[in-house]
Amino acid sequence: MGLFQYLLRPIGRLTDAAARLAGGKPTSVPFTTRTDELGSLARALEAWQQTAADTARVFQHSPIGIARLTQEGDIEEANAAFERMLQDGRGPLEGRNYLDVIDPTDRPHLAQKTQELANEAFTTEVRLLKRDGTGFWGNLTMAAVPAPDHRPGYLLLMLEDIDLRKRQELELAHRAAHDPLTNLPNRRLFEDRLDQALKSAHRRRRPLALLLLDLDRFKPVNDEIGHHAGDLLLTQLAKRLTAVVRESDTVARLGGDEFAVLLAEDDEGGALTAADKLLAAASATPFDIEGHALHIGLSVGVAVYPTDGADAKTLVRAADQAMYRAKQDGTGYQLAARPVPSAPSRRVRVLREAES
Repeated sequence: MGLFQYLLRPIGRLTDAAARLAGGKPTSVPFTTRTDELGSLARALEAWQQTAADTARVFQHSPIGIARLTQEGDIEEANAAFERMLQDGRGPLEGRNYLDVIDPTDRPHLAQKTQELANEAFTTEVRLLKRDGTGFWGNLTMAAVPAPDHRPGYLLLMLEDIDLRKRQELELAHRAAHDPLTNLPNRRLFEDRLDQALKSAHRRRRPLALLLLDLDRFKPVNDEIGHHAGDLLLTQLAKRLTAVVRESDTVARLGGDEFAVLLAEDDEGGALTAADKLLAAASATPFDIEGHALHIGLSVGVAVYPTDGADAKTLVRAADQAMYRAKQDGTGYQLAARPVPSAPSRRVRVLREAES
């Protein structure tokens, strides 16, 4: 047997098999039963083929979504789980940029992290969009995979559906920070927002106003009609209060029949305007509670940063004292450490007429 037949031709066939394996094409590796060096090389190729097949099976059958991206983020290949998560099998994702399936609110942050990605991976929780527009939460891991010989590498994206767990977490967090009856922020969340608003006001040298509210004639509702009626009244009042303030303002229930309103960047004039609106919301029309027409008023204490306090504790105390004076005097509202204007506002007159 000549050298060509014994050595060179088998090397050529093994080279062809290696090229097909490298290209991801099915092939049969010859000469695996030979006992010489060519047999060792053939068996090494066969092991490579098996490893590649195992990797492909893991890629296709993994319950975690996996996609290979270009360095620009375009999807080159995605497994079945990835397709299923994002579009329920309605066509391939190849060719689209992965940011297209990210919720717009999360795209800038994720794009920045991807641009900064070198040879390390990052993991983050993001909101994703299916093709029909519905969204879900996912745990996304991105890693840069370098290529040999200084060729451009690719990005590996892994995606786990965590929608149920994340929604449960958000629901628990919401419950911990909100009043279960009115769904308004509770005292804990309100105090946190007040602290944050004070820091912002100090940094930007802007005012803010705090209003503390206490219901008038609420106890007879619980005593004479029942606590269920009182709960219904508080729920209706919460809706009226939130309807007359801005989305950027915070209305909170501190407990019992005590409420608070935080007006970011409002001065005394804005606070008094808000107080008038809140008084009117509570007293302009009676509350219809299980066939009972109930007239309820408010006593409001107003404090303004930094005039009435430079910290949360001082500001709350000033507003609380003003609210107590308003309740004692029946004036509707009082400014911190200052008398109410001599002529009561139209809203105060409405309150007094409802009491008569």
